[in-house]
Amino acid sequence: MECIKCKEEKDECEFLVYNKKTGARRNQCKGCRSKAHKQWVSENIDKVRESKRKYAAANRDKATIYARHYRKTKRGFLCSTFTNMTGRVQGKNKPWLYKGLPICDRHEFIEWSINDRMFNSLFQDWERSGYELKKCPSIDRLDSNGGYTFGNMGWITQSENSQRGAFSRWGFE
Repeated sequence: MECIKCKEEKDECEFLVYNKKTGARRNQCKGCRSKAHKQWVSENIDKVRESKRKYAAANRDKATIYARHYRKTKRGFLCSTFTNMTGRVQGKNKPWLYKGLPICDRHEFIEWSINDRMFNSLFQDWERSGYELKKCPSIDRLDSNGGYTFGNMGWITQSENSQRGAFSRWGFE
């Protein structure tokens, strides 16, 4: 089939089925439809957010279950971690420690983490443990006065990070 957008000849599996009875397929390939959808979302972000808010309010139980599940996926966990980091550097949590510190880009942080062997190992251990808090992956800033930059971050367990924080607070470092 030929895509009407990019005019490329592609295999039939590259086009979505829109009628299951007849097996009829869309005339745009998946890639072109995806690009068009992303553009529409970026141009109509307020509509998208309002729609998500209405759905979450009408389906509070489903939204809660989904959010709990999503936070236990790698991407969901990393997005939640980055949101927490951002809140700290914006001064929402312990501003005397974190406010104004530099922070890396969200997408770069997620990519860096997903490609990090230590993160993947810790995340698998955390999953195997049944999501025990003490085995949860945690970002450790090597220099406590430095920000969340790639040269100043590493992955350790929540338990180790908590111990290091207590040691440094009491001057045992």
